[in-house]
Amino acid sequence: MKILAFKLSTIFLIPICLAILYIVRVKYRVRIALLNVNRIGHLAINTEVTLREIRSKALHPERACKERVILVAPSLPYHNASNSQLIKMFSRHKNVYKSWFFYRFISVWYKFLLKTPFFFLTSHAMDGREYKWFNDIEPTIEFNLDEIDKGNSVLNKIGIGSNKYVCIFQRDSNFLRTKESKGQEDRNCRDANINTMIPSIKYLIEKGYYVIRVGAHAEKKVSYKNKMFIDYPFTKYLSDFNDIYFIANSSFLVGATSGICDVATLFDVPRLVVNSIPFGHSTIGKKTMFIPKKLSKKGSIVPFFDKHTKSLIEEFSCDVVKKKGYNYIDNTEDEILDAVKDFIQYLSFDGILESDYLADMNIYFNSYLNNTLYDSVKVPLCPSWYYDNYKLYYDA
Repeated sequence: MKILAFKLSTIFLIPICLAILYIVRVKYRVRIALLNVNRIGHLAINTEVTLREIRSKALHPERACKERVILVAPSLPYHNASNSQLIKMFSRHKNVYKSWFFYRFISVWYKFLLKTPFFFLTSHAMDGREYKWFNDIEPTIEFNLDEIDKGNSVLNKIGIGSNKYVCIFQRDSNFLRTKESKGQEDRNCRDANINTMIPSIKYLIEKGYYVIRVGAHAEKKVSYKNKMFIDYPFTKYLSDFNDIYFIANSSFLVGATSGICDVATLFDVPRLVVNSIPFGHSTIGKKTMFIPKKLSKKGSIVPFFDKHTKSLIEEFSCDVVKKKGYNYIDNTEDEILDAVKDFIQYLSFDGILESDYLADMNIYFNSYLNNTLYDSVKVPLCPSWYYDNYKLYYDA
């Protein structure tokens, strides 16, 4: 009833707003979108894709048109905000306008407004164009001095101080089950057991890193204790601010294809993606590697080169995969540990692949990923995974 009453009370504004936009269109092409604030991954990546596209065009004025992009953010507090700190930081950007009224006004009329030439939905295609933006252009938001002091103070309180640390994450369905109060069967193939990260946690600590497990509403604690390991979801320090600050200032992140991990991509933090699905999908950020989940059918592992299997390379729906008779197999402890070792070596060479392996990956990029969504997304597989599972990709 409240939404209906708001629509009825604002309907007269529709022709006025559109008339103004058509007048302005004589000089500028105006494009307006809402920040997608309901999910942290959509908030982080969809918004950053739009802002990096704007910056990309600004870097090439000879190709730029007379375009003005406006992203509308809600005033805080907002009842359905996935992360208030990210909204606050994006709201400081010159292309983002914060307003409770206009966010609500556009929200209730969005379906209609999207039919006009002025409004659009922020999106994330995960394609080569976005890969180029995230590898060529710096992040569009940053912490201010007060926020840096606040974040460093919390790092001191949890015992890390100025020491190097890594963030880890494995997805479970409890966060969205808690947030949305409904089953998550169509997404649960993206889940994995956090305890499969324990050997990697131990290895990272041996290498001198502190380790922070990130995420909120986690289903269970990690079955491991060490003074250099912080199971953050179960501490008193859990907050929207710390969610962002911890990841943005980490040495790198090891985690699944999930929204909270996209914060690393947003801030150009190196990212190792494990338990990735679909099996061709990684992410688009700088200094990234990945290992996917394997697929099985009738109890047997199936090769990725099979034409029926490869048809699922862009399929994010767990239900569709299951209906076709396939099941995902989580990465093992050893696969994740080997990937972590590969990634640390990769970072030690500043994200540059050894020449022989670069040649192997170029074959993978130009042959296996050719004519897929991920064509031109040159994120390498971890060497240990690729060499152990080479026969999954090529019928040799």
